[in-house]
Amino acid sequence: MAQLLTIDEVSAVIPIRNGMKFAPNSLKKLLSIANGMEVVIIDDGSTDGSYEFCSAFCAENSDFKVLKNPGSGISQALNYGVLQSRGKWIARFDIDDDYHTDRIAEQIRIVNKTHCDLVFSDYSFYTNGILKFGSIKSAIFSDPIKLSLISGRRTPHPVSFFRKELFEKVGGYLAEDSPAEDLSLWLRMHSLGTFASSPLELLRYRLASSSTTIQNRSLSILKRKQLFQQ
Repeated sequence: MAQLLTIDEVSAVIPIRNGMKFAPNSLKKLLSIANGMEVVIIDDGSTDGSYEFCSAFCAENSDFKVLKNPGSGISQALNYGVLQSRGKWIARFDIDDDYHTDRIAEQIRIVNKTHCDLVFSDYSFYTNGILKFGSIKSAIFSDPIKLSLISGRRTPHPVSFFRKELFEKVGGYLAEDSPAEDLSLWLRMHSLGTFASSPLELLRYRLASSSTTIQNRSLSILKRKQLFQQ
């Protein structure tokens, strides 16, 4: 009988760059979600006081730690965070998004039920705390999820929950695939592991015209096409 996954085997990995606007509320909310889970924050060259705030927050909460990215960019920050984490499973969080308080418990439940290697979830969009554009439903089962990689909309990066061993086996995030480093990772994982998703909306994805996702949309579409061609 397979050993059941528990929350103390999970590490949350959160990159931050000039996210002081969101850090106080996000870390306070994450404190209620963590419940014994390690939380690794990687500062990627912030100049707005984010690192100093996170350092003070972590000093008061033993399960939290903040590190400085020894390189530069989201891919290197995430790789470093995963490398420095102690968990066998990695839960991705973004500092500017909002999460259901039962997110980790639900994804652990799915892992223990399906023995999969990667878990996504349904998610909704919001801006300034107001729901916008409705929600995106996930494909739930492994093969349909892998097929849905073509659209890239049913596999939200900020709520992914994956086995660290598989992440390391496929080489982690590749900087050359940015800003589609998440899709690149899923494509490399898909032939070696099984995927699952929760039908619950565990993520509320923040939309903002200044966000990296919006600003890099054209480049992201081009990179995604290149990855599928490869």
